[in-house]
Amino acid sequence: MTLTRRQFTLAGLGAAGIAAAPALRAAGYPDRPIVFICPWSPGGTADTTMRALCQAASKDIGQSIVVENKAGASGMIGLRAMANAKPDGYTIGQIPISVTRFSQLGTVKLDPMTELTYIARVSGQTFGTA
Repeated sequence: MTLTRRQFTLAGLGAAGIAAAPALRAAGYPDRPIVFICPWSPGGTADTTMRALCQAASKDIGQSIVVENKAGASGMIGLRAMANAKPDGYTIGQIPISVTRFSQLGTVKLDPMTELTYIARVSGQTFGTA
């Protein structure tokens, strides 16, 4: 089954509010701007890609999505900001696989499997060795 861009966007953003589903049904999500945390510096590839995604999603849902860059510490600053945000679907962000390894290395006290809610896969990369 092939999803349209609109279906994918709505499904991903709608999934962000699953933890607060009862409140969201009553409030009419989204009824205020959404904050998107990008854990990288402005102007880079990840930032440019995420801004394009947020711009398209904003048009589809009829609500502003504000990109906040929280760069530094190899992505840990943005990761911590997402983990500390209220789980109401109004703060979402980009988490590359490399950032999820920090908990396993002991550099950040966070379990991405239980403390973050996965919304959607945006891109993929395959690496090989020879």
